[in-house]
Amino acid sequence: MGDYKPDKLFYVGDMLDLWSWSGFGNPPTEGDVTDELDVCREMLSRHRKIVGPDCETFFTLGNHEERASRITNFRPEFRAYVARRLPEEMGLTDNSIRYLDWGGWVNYLGVTITHGEFVSNALYGAANAARRNITKFGGSGISGHTHRRACVAFSSVRGTHTWYDLGCTTRMDQPWKRGKSDWEWGIATSIVFDNQVHVQQIPIHEHGFASPAGKFYRR
Repeated sequence: MGDYKPDKLFYVGDMLDLWSWSGFGNPPTEGDVTDELDVCREMLSRHRKIVGPDCETFFTLGNHEERASRITNFRPEFRAYVARRLPEEMGLTDNSIRYLDWGGWVNYLGVTITHGEFVSNALYGAANAARRNITKFGGSGISGHTHRRACVAFSSVRGTHTWYDLGCTTRMDQPWKRGKSDWEWGIATSIVFDNQVHVQQIPIHEHGFASPAGKFYRR
């Protein structure tokens, strides 16, 4: 981030796991909700210091953050906390980050940026999710959610449209996943030229990743 010096920064959600509020009964990955919030707040504050106060920043909540809202269906005492405190506890408020609920999106110069809701565990699952997103939104976009990388494009009389599924930046050694994880690390950068967004998808490998400018960053 320090080398790239972005003027806009987008987080596509699932920065929190909220495993203890999950309905799947997964064992803890590490710590509890308070620890997760502390890590999230520290990371967002660190990122804000790197990009500076003038970088416009957005956070689209993911389905894991949405667990905080769903838990109020059977734990009503959490409603006030979720409504008023979650953005504050995550560090969104203190770091001047605009946030949208799960299912929301940002339209940035015609490119939709959202968490995403489609996923498939089958082969080509991320590509299938990207196709469903490009059909739903009717144009180019960026999403996460699947934890896998994909890039799907189609052309029409209105031009060429591309949807990028970014992958993830999470740990691969989740104790509830059996065998080798089929997730894939990835992020993206972009530049704007002639009022069009040009996205550069960046796969992250075991030892690090290479930027579009050719610099290698070690993990």
